[in-house]
Amino acid sequence: MKFFISIIFIISLSVNDSYTQTNWVYQNTNTTIHLLSSVFFINENTGWTTGSNNILKTTNGGEDWVLQSCQSLNSLYSIYFTSVETGWAAGDSGKIFKTINSGQSWQLQNSNLKVRLNSIFFIDPLNGWAAADSSKIIRTTDGGSSWTLTTLSLPYSLNSIFFTSALIGYTVGARGTIAKTTNGGGSWAIQLSNTTRPLNSAYFISKDTGWIAANSGYIMITKNGGLNWISQPTGVTFSLRDVKFSNSNTGWSTGNENKVIKTTNGGLNWTATTLGTDNTIPFYGLYYISPGKVWVAGGDGSIYKSNDGGSNWFFQTQRLTTQDFQAVSFISENTGWAGGQFLFKTTNSGENWIQQYDFAGNAVQAMCFLSASTGYVAGYRAIYKSTDGGDTWVEQATTTPYYFKSISFGSQDTGVAVGFGGLIMSTTNGGENWTQFTGFTNHFNTVFCSSATDAYISGGGINLKSTDGGTTWFPIYTSSSGNAIFFPSRNTGWIIGGSQILNTTDAGQNWFFQNSWTDNSLTSLYFITDLTGWISGSSTFLKTTDGGYHWNSQPDVPSLFYSMFFISQNEGWGVGYGGMIAKFKQTPVIVNEDKHVPDNYSLSQNYPNPFNPVTTMNIGIPDIGFASLKVYDVLGKEIITLLNERKIPGIYTVEFDGSDFPSGVYFYSLSVNGKLIDTKRMILLK
Repeated sequence: MKFFISIIFIISLSVNDSYTQTNWVYQNTNTTIHLLSSVFFINENTGWTTGSNNILKTTNGGEDWVLQSCQSLNSLYSIYFTSVETGWAAGDSGKIFKTINSGQSWQLQNSNLKVRLNSIFFIDPLNGWAAADSSKIIRTTDGGSSWTLTTLSLPYSLNSIFFTSALIGYTVGARGTIAKTTNGGGSWAIQLSNTTRPLNSAYFISKDTGWIAANSGYIMITKNGGLNWISQPTGVTFSLRDVKFSNSNTGWSTGNENKVIKTTNGGLNWTATTLGTDNTIPFYGLYYISPGKVWVAGGDGSIYKSNDGGSNWFFQTQRLTTQDFQAVSFISENTGWAGGQFLFKTTNSGENWIQQYDFAGNAVQAMCFLSASTGYVAGYRAIYKSTDGGDTWVEQATTTPYYFKSISFGSQDTGVAVGFGGLIMSTTNGGENWTQFTGFTNHFNTVFCSSATDAYISGGGINLKSTDGGTTWFPIYTSSSGNAIFFPSRNTGWIIGGSQILNTTDAGQNWFFQNSWTDNSLTSLYFITDLTGWISGSSTFLKTTDGGYHWNSQPDVPSLFYSMFFISQNEGWGVGYGGMIAKFKQTPVIVNEDKHVPDNYSLSQNYPNPFNPVTTMNIGIPDIGFASLKVYDVLGKEIITLLNERKIPGIYTVEFDGSDFPSGVYFYSLSVNGKLIDTKRMILLK
């Protein structure tokens, strides 16, 4: 029986394309800064929203939103749940993702389409439909395991789909398209709309009564199952993107120009409410749980909630700033800074961020804090120093017509800053004086000081090194320059640029390519040891635990980071576009070592089992090797890596904390040097 279970488990791992629960959470920015297209609540506390390749979840009515899945590399336009556990999200390129564990992991389903899916709807856990571009509709009767295709006779995009029962449904789309089915989507009949406007959303409260929202402030109602559609004056002219009714009288619609309109008499009259002050922000998604609790989601990651049916609205996703953050630096797990035009500081691990300083026209491009009091920032044309933890900043004598791009210190006294136009400046007395090095015209992107004497510069097609604290520089020969450099130790470092990763283990004398497995541009990197590091890029996030021999894609990361900072393998931060700050946090794994050398490789049964929430298991390593211990759910999806490093002979006790995972059956698997040793089963019972 044990052999049989192992074989099935291995096969499951090889075929599943899934997106597991992330350890990244937005801090004070709460949601993605990109467009949100759809919002859905299963009860007054639990809901989801989706948009630009992100899915976010709240369990407290929208007060906080946690990233669940992103970097599907496709935008998602519609989300629907039939229970707290089971839901679907659909979007570009025919992509449909399903979850059966409340969004902790998402499984890619095969829709057999390559066009954009604009709307998805399920009448129960098995029967569902999705409407797509090019008049395509797909249907499932097995929860999405398989989908069948129907195409309307009109060649227009379909924007919304809604079913009142397993048989009766409606879809609407471009050029006034309305179609109805009475056989569960097997065939569709075109209905007369008397308009050529794009129809964006359909919603029904019974098999006969429903509304459609369209461009130009147009809403239509039917009370006879679509035989006749009658326009209703709304008093607005902007495009309406979504419409919902809680009963025959009360309904809402939203769209462009940051407004929500509401009716209390079935659509005969509508009243508009403005949300916020930016009339360029559209709202695409609307959902209600009761006539009192309503949410809307839209552009710029905005989510609003009303607790009184739409009379008053509260902004749930206030960001610190809409300005980009270019740099982040921490000196402990609690104290750190994020910088752009504005400098923000946290003293509680990012739970709260307080604005400290406005650099205005000299927005921060790079930052380096050496202690809780002393830090430096490189702005567009100047370097600033703080000696009071960022409360005040003094401009150093470094004014230049060129832009600074990077700054790094190898000791309390020795630092280098670089930028465009061949700009290189160095200090050996803690910034009291800065000396400019001339002779280059290249646009330098990055500098890193690996010690008080050794420093590296890259950019503009050239790479340089100094061994005297920046007084003199000489070229180091690699095939290309990069966007970022990082040395976790004096000898070992990396340069990234384009899609290339270069590594040295001899202080830059020799450089070797490492396979990034991507064609996307790489922008920032951070290492905590010579083995463990991360790289962020366009639609890319990579991690290595073996010095770059293997770079593994991490699918659940909020966005492109302009800068990253990790204080351990379990905790780090990334910052980027539109004031985005995200924090990585995972439960640390406790490993106890026994020097006794076993005769064979071994993996023990965990104890206790069942467990709640902590259990331990022993692994035996008879020879030096690279050991990997991973945990998988019952579908074979990896949920956490407990161990992934080179081990000397011995017996190791590894602790697994299941606090962040639901009750259920899990498997844990030991591999050494890429060879599977054993797999065992455990039960988390909360």
